[in-house]
Amino acid sequence: MSAITRWIDRTFYPKHQDHWDNDIFRKMVLEHVNERTVLLDAGAGSGCLPHMNFKGQVAKVIGVDPSTEVANNKYLDESHVGFCDHMPFLESNSIDVAVSNNVLEHVEHPSSFLKEVQRVLKPGGIYIVKTPNKYHYMVLLARITPDWFHVFYNKLRGVSADDVFPTRYRVNSKKSLSENAKTAGFSVVDIKLVEGRPEYLRIFAPFYVVGIAYERIVNALNLSHLKIVFFAVLKKEPAN
Repeated sequence: MSAITRWIDRTFYPKHQDHWDNDIFRKMVLEHVNERTVLLDAGAGSGCLPHMNFKGQVAKVIGVDPSTEVANNKYLDESHVGFCDHMPFLESNSIDVAVSNNVLEHVEHPSSFLKEVQRVLKPGGIYIVKTPNKYHYMVLLARITPDWFHVFYNKLRGVSADDVFPTRYRVNSKKSLSENAKTAGFSVVDIKLVEGRPEYLRIFAPFYVVGIAYERIVNALNLSHLKIVFFAVLKKEPAN
């Protein structure tokens, strides 16, 4: 990180921490769990984010991911290799809270994914997600660039190629997530969009300045549909 970038950080974002979006997500999850909670991390991955460590704060953490690296996730009590749209290893109505942090953008079939998460949740269970907004400029750029470029650019940001996956953005808007959630048997408790420090642009000072201008404009005008990340809380409705 250049001296200019560090100066911009201090000047424009003195209170921002790295991974500010994950801090928000963690706080949301902690509001819905307790020491009796059985938690499902749907798309748990290798466990590279300490924000996703809920051991000791819940009764049990179960992780599911198609990558075999999930077996090495130290934040899990139980891990399963598999896709979250087909989890026969989990009983219906067995999970209190499910979470997905930056997962939905990679899902090929969001309808079956959400229906399966809904199946394993107990009636009244909560599903909490964080995912990029497909109308944000960074996502628009990601959608028109190849996967190899995503790996290259994230390597510049210090992100390992093993943590960069193909994106689909099939359910990455307020409308599409709400519609698919309702079809799967969820009610939408809350959806909020947030624009913060432009993390993806901090590697180049000129890009960073442009990102700051965008962030200030969308927040000043409260252009929620153009903010980078949205957080959603969904609730499994009891069967009629």
